Amino acid sequence: MLLYDPYIDFIASVLGGSAVLAGLLRSRRTGRGAYIDLSQYECGLLFMAGLLQDYFSTGRMADRCGNDDAEAAPHGAFPCCDGEWVTLSCWSDAEFQALAAAIGKSKLAEDAALTTASARRRHKHDLDEEISEWTRGRSADAAAETLQSAGVRAYPVITMAGLFSDPQLAARRHWRVRRHPEMGDQAYGFPGFNLEDAPGDIVGAAPCLGADNDLVFRDLLGLSEAEIEAYRQRGAFG
Repeated sequence: MLLYDPYIDFIASVLGGSAVLAGLLRSRRTGRGAYIDLSQYECGLLFMAGLLQDYFSTGRMADRCGNDDAEAAPHGAFPCCDGEWVTLSCWSDAEFQALAAAIGKSKLAEDAALTTASARRRHKHDLDEEISEWTRGRSADAAAETLQSAGVRAYPVITMAGLFSDPQLAARRHWRVRRHPEMGDQAYGFPGFNLEDAPGDIVGAAPCLGADNDLVFRDLLGLSEAEIEAYRQRGAFG
């Protein structure tokens, strides 16, 4: 019965944070607190919303599909000459025609066997070979730039190391390097949104264990020095 994926940790945190904010707003309006019942398992089902709706409506069971897509064709990752891969996805016949022209194989778009997405899925193996023949002759970055210029959805497959030099993330200033007192410089990911009138920032590195004890127990909870010392003697603080 386990629905496990590390992404569930993130979505549950996001929804939990939203629930806490809603609870705070209610508290400020009414003076009453709120009990939050958050199920990580149920939060994880959001990732399956489309498949669940499809089953509810049609009774169709989802199956493994690798890099394939139920609508887009072609859709997948293709090898390049630098040992990297480029991804591309065509969501309409017009996009497929643009792809065929971009890779110098306009006749593919004229082939009666490839005029529709369903037809292209039936001839996936042969079509993927045609595309791979083109991608193998250029780097992933060059292939992506050529396809993007033609209006085709494409992007290089980025490694973990590549994420820290990715031009899109750099342009968005996603990574903010801050000095941690124990671990040195660390790259912190900025949230995926920003507010025009109140831009945010990563104001500091993650705190060490117990670094905010005084703020929490003295300033927020209002414990006296004697109470704090008593708790410290009992080993309550990290």
